[in-house]
Amino acid sequence: MTTKKVCAFALECFNHPDSEVRNIGKNIAVYVYERGNRDAIRKTLEHNLEDFHSHALARSLFAELSQIDQNRCNLF
Repeated sequence: MTTKKVCAFALECFNHPDSEVRNIGKNIAVYVYERGNRDAIRKTLEHNLEDFHSHALARSLFAELSQIDQNRCNLF
């Protein structure tokens, strides 16, 4: 399974009516982001969530990704 497909699945979870499934999708996206090619993953997520600014869970996801990047920079 490719990173792109995993990201696509995670984003599909964002549209599920159950909040637990939506949170699992977010957790999957964060997990993949922490362990994969961050630039490619961020581009994939942004491309598939073009209107992410209007989606609260997507805003939360991108805030968490930015925090991961910031924490990683502070380690070096």
